[in-house]
Amino acid sequence: MEIEGLPDLKVEQAFELSDASAERSAGGCTIKLNEVPISEYLNSNITLLKWMIAQGYGDVRTIERRIKSMEAWLENPVLLEADITK
Repeated sequence: MEIEGLPDLKVEQAFELSDASAERSAGGCTIKLNEVPISEYLNSNITLLKWMIAQGYGDVRTIERRIKSMEAWLENPVLLEADITK
């Protein structure tokens, strides 16, 4: 299932739609989002992960690698798009 036309959904809302499609036996689901909601989601997660480090949660190196990966994407955001053949 491919969903377009809702590019400004929050990432959490997009997850709920894709999760619901799995419950209805869809083989898979993609939702085309704009960069803004994804950036907002990643920034929120970075804040949470930094808080987790400050609280002594988990393996610091693993969490720091995740943060660096998210920050790298935010510096050069690239979204996957469908190959359109006509």
